[in-house]
Amino acid sequence: MTEEVLPVLWSVITEEEREAYPEQLEEFVSRYRERLVRLYARYRPQSVTARHGRRELLVCPAQ
Repeated sequence: MTEEVLPVLWSVITEEEREAYPEQLEEFVSRYRERLVRLYARYRPQSVTARHGRRELLVCPAQ
């Protein structure tokens, strides 16, 4: 999915924003490291959720 989305995102982001992106990403990871670790543990490729496919990450209302 990244290969499909990233070119579209880069086409709408200015050069200045692209240059600032690595630093902003580092700040984001530093700020949310604990949460990212928990989320990765829960949804990593070998997780129970991943075994059922991407759809399992979506919360669907009962019908």
